[in-house]
Amino acid sequence: MTSRKLICVIGMIFAAFSRSSNADVIFDDFGPGNGVLGAMSWDVNAGFATTAEFTSHASYTLTQIDVYLVNGVGGGTNAATISLLSSTNDGAPGFVMGSWSVSGQPTSAGGPLLTTISSISGVYLAKGTSYFLRIEPADATTQDGWVQNYLGLKTTIYNGNSLAYSSAIAPAFDVIGIAM
Repeated sequence: MTSRKLICVIGMIFAAFSRSSNADVIFDDFGPGNGVLGAMSWDVNAGFATTAEFTSHASYTLTQIDVYLVNGVGGGTNAATISLLSSTNDGAPGFVMGSWSVSGQPTSAGGPLLTTISSISGVYLAKGTSYFLRIEPADATTQDGWVQNYLGLKTTIYNGNSLAYSSAIAPAFDVIGIAM
């Protein structure tokens, strides 16, 4: 390999790593030290697919989503699907922009741990636009909980696409990306 090619490869590697280290917080309702209301959570089970609204304050390429998700003591399949949805003209959840499967959440008795979806690419968020983060059960036996933020921050909550609460304590999550 010539020195010119080597410098080019090193430059591309540096650019890739420097971009990921320059990630911005698009939305974050964790408390200091990523604190949450460990005893309070939104259901994620056969009867409820918690869907929470947030707004992007600038234009971003999405790179990471973090949620506090616990598996209920009742057992069942310890898995869920986390989806990012657009917003319709009337402000309801729209089409799925990206979807990721997660599993192996800690039991509620063990306390919440952060579930992270990283290396997201190809998902773009526009400035001033509302989006929805949804967590659905993997199957009818799933008994998970999406832990609430303890800052008392409120948002609109849907059960799937049906309005459940127009203003309720939001589940704990953050959305990370790179400014466009």
